[in-house]
Amino acid sequence: MERPDDPLREAQKAAYRFGMTPDQFWLLTPDETYCWIESRFEAEKSDHRENAWLAWHIACFSRQKRLPSLQSVMGKLDKKHPKARQTPEEMLRMAEVINLALGGTDIRKKKTKGVDSGV
Repeated sequence: MERPDDPLREAQKAAYRFGMTPDQFWLLTPDETYCWIESRFEAEKSDHRENAWLAWHIACFSRQKRLPSLQSVMGKLDKKHPKARQTPEEMLRMAEVINLALGGTDIRKKKTKGVDSGV
């Protein structure tokens, strides 16, 4: 009889539930097994979202008196949305953060009222 708090047994069950074979389970490290299980969980969650999206669109299209052309529907899916551009201030701030993270110093000669800008 297994102990209810046996983490190895629980990991085995989770791995098998997501389709891993016993051989795969015993060949992987615990970290690799956890990563595999997490990836399968995310894939299943994505599949459920995709199925919900599909069911919603089927219901919507079934209510239409006249369907839009498939080409217009597919064109909307393929359309790329432009990324928001950074403002000059945001770019400067990002450069300052990277400089600081890499151990750099601020060599600008800016001073405000006799005090360094503190950047």
